[in-house]
Amino acid sequence: MRPHTFVLGLALAFAVPAEAQHAGLGVQGALGDYREQTAALRFRGEGGGAWAEVGVGPVTLAGVVVRLEMEPGAGSPTGAEAFRLTQLDARMRVRLVGFLSAEA
Repeated sequence: MRPHTFVLGLALAFAVPAEAQHAGLGVQGALGDYREQTAALRFRGEGGGAWAEVGVGPVTLAGVVVRLEMEPGAGSPTGAEAFRLTQLDARMRVRLVGFLSAEA
C-alpha cells in the first residue's frame, strides 16, 4: 500500500460530514451606559466588536469581544475620567438531540 493512499483512507475514515461543519465571523457596533447608584456619576460610550463561531458536529464554540470608549456624562463630578471598557464572552454548546442543547 502506498503511503498517500493510507493517509487518504485514514482521513476519510475519521472525517466529519461537511454538512455538520460551520463557521462564521462578523462585526458589530455597541453603545454603553454606566451609572452608579447616584445619578451624579454617569458614563456613556460607543465602540465596536467582533464575533466568531465554529461548529463541528454537535459541538459549537463561539466568542465575542467588544470594546467601548466611555466618556463622563453630563452632571458627573469634575474628577471623572474617560476609560476603555473591554468585554469578552466565550460559549460552548453541545447539541443533545435535534431540539435540545446544553450550553456553558
